[in-house]
Amino acid sequence: MKTWVFCAICIRFFIDGSEEFFIAPSAWYYVKSLGESMTFLGLVLSAYPVGALLTGSLVGKLADRFGHIKLIIVTSLFLKVVANFIYAIPASPYFPLAGRLLSGLVDGSAGVYLGQMILYTPTRYIAQVCIIYDGMFTLGSLFGPTVSVFLTFNINILGWKIDAGNSPGVVLALIWFVLFLNGLCFPQKLGRKKATVEDSDYSDGCDDNGDVEAKPDLGELPTYGSRSTVLLLLYLIVLALFFSTTVTFYVPVLAQEHFHLQFVHVKLLFLVSSLFSLVLFMLFYIAAQYCSETRLLIGTMLMQVISISLLTYFAFGWDSITGVYGGYILVPYICFGIPYYSFSLCASLLSKVTDPKDIGLFAASHLGFLLSRIISSFIFNKTHLLWFCLALFFSWILGVVWFALEYPNLRRAKT
Repeated sequence: MKTWVFCAICIRFFIDGSEEFFIAPSAWYYVKSLGESMTFLGLVLSAYPVGALLTGSLVGKLADRFGHIKLIIVTSLFLKVVANFIYAIPASPYFPLAGRLLSGLVDGSAGVYLGQMILYTPTRYIAQVCIIYDGMFTLGSLFGPTVSVFLTFNINILGWKIDAGNSPGVVLALIWFVLFLNGLCFPQKLGRKKATVEDSDYSDGCDDNGDVEAKPDLGELPTYGSRSTVLLLLYLIVLALFFSTTVTFYVPVLAQEHFHLQFVHVKLLFLVSSLFSLVLFMLFYIAAQYCSETRLLIGTMLMQVISISLLTYFAFGWDSITGVYGGYILVPYICFGIPYYSFSLCASLLSKVTDPKDIGLFAASHLGFLLSRIISSFIFNKTHLLWFCLALFFSWILGVVWFALEYPNLRRAKT
């Protein structure tokens, strides 16, 4: 893949992380200012994964069948601009709802990026590249809350009021517009040499254009994993994003409604978690050079246990753990619960056990977002939260048992 295109894709994932963390800390403040309830907040935050789930696989299939990669990318970037401007219109609560839905509908292009990355990246580098992309998402999540702390706009432009609630939509629209202009410069093909053979068949050099050179071995055909292995990885992707999205939903709501923290404290919580995730990213990137994705995946699953345990502890102490000082429990909860590294590791493994043409399967990841946003919006008391934590625990146990059974197959995946 061309170096500058790779960098542009990294920036795309960086902005994806920024969008999530621009919106998440302020969404409850924005929706509440429009007179809506927590249930409507769940609808607004669910609209994005609903849209992405509807179009993710479809866009990937269209790209595989007809090509026109650049057209798909440019169109999606332009519609991202429109979607975020719609989100920022405070005339009705249905504007932020429509904005998030449209943004999700055009986010299917992210699957196209991943597909192109796999087609033009040597197999032995896929794990590191996935972690780089995930790390850029993490850097974006760091950028989001850091900048949003200073977004204290309170202006009126021709009747359009811009404040702390909808200002993230305005800023994101401007950022996506810059990416749209950059997308216009993309080549029709994002690389020159398709990486379709095994690691041993790749040269370690690049051509004059910065593209990885491949030495094909026509005597060896690619093999793919069993259906059970593929379903396991999809399950772990959905589960990982379900856990992480639950955290991004509960932290702002608990901080403001239960612990009575200020809006700026919510942003600082996201900032702390992003710094923690950044350190984890560097450690995981270094470890990926010495350890397989399967071993690293075990570490991320243990982090999920810590997050579930903290939420369960808080559920048992619902009536006693209150006030500003009780809110300190949110710090380790968001730090261990929000990283998305299970997704990047599972995505890397999934790319090695499935045909690259089936990359649309990654759209299933949005199911985790959707289920979390829908279910979490109806759970805000002790009894419901305890049952929810029990369900999280059994879901994790199922993933662990299934992972143990498929571990030999995962270890045989080409790395």
